[in-house]
This record gives sequence, structure tokens and C-alpha cells, in this order.
Amino acid sequence: MSLTKKSEKLIKHFIDDFDKYCIKKTADIQKTTDTVLKLVYRDIRHSVNYMRLIKKHDLLLTDVKKINGSLNKLLKTKRSTNMFMNTKKFEKKFKFRLPKIRDEILSEAKNYF
Repeated sequence: MSLTKKSEKLIKHFIDDFDKYCIKKTADIQKTTDTVLKLVYRDIRHSVNYMRLIKKHDLLLTDVKKINGSLNKLLKTKRSTNMFMNTKKFEKKFKFRLPKIRDEILSEAKNYF
């Protein structure tokens, strides 16, 4: 993976000062840290591969234009600025209780830690 000069400089700074931030870790903490770092690396690698793929197939749009005024003027329908949804109506109509976001995050986190 090729890095920009700025990224290389930031990485070098991080590596140079890494010892300052190190603390003694138990095997469990080290395992968790390794898992998190592997996930971050995997996500970065997937992102790079995805960008290469869309660039290869000429799907990357590089022509960016500034939009003056409201975005709603360009769109066919007006978009809400508040994307929160009241789930009570849904739960009542379909007689189905939706999980809370906090519970979902904790449930998924168990797969990684």
C-alpha cells in the first residue's frame, strides 16, 4: 500500500513516541489490542482494494462541483434534516420489538473481545 508523505510522517511520529504510551499488558489485554489492530488493518486494506477496483473500472468520479444554495433545490423530493425515526409505530403495527442500538453494539462486541 502506498502512503502519502504526510501519512509516512505521522506514522514515523507515532512509532518514535510509541514507547511513551506503552504500559505493561496482560495476555488478555494484548490479545484484545491485537484483535483491534487487526480489524483496523483489515478495514484499511479492504478500503484500499475497493478504491483500486473502482478506479480500475473507471467508476471513480473525480469531477466535484460546489453546490450553491440548498441541496433540496436539486433534489426531486424534499429531504428531512432530522433522520430519527419513531420506532413505536413500527413495533405496534408489526408486533415486533426492535433491539436497542446499545444492546446491538454490546452483542457485536462480544464477537471481537
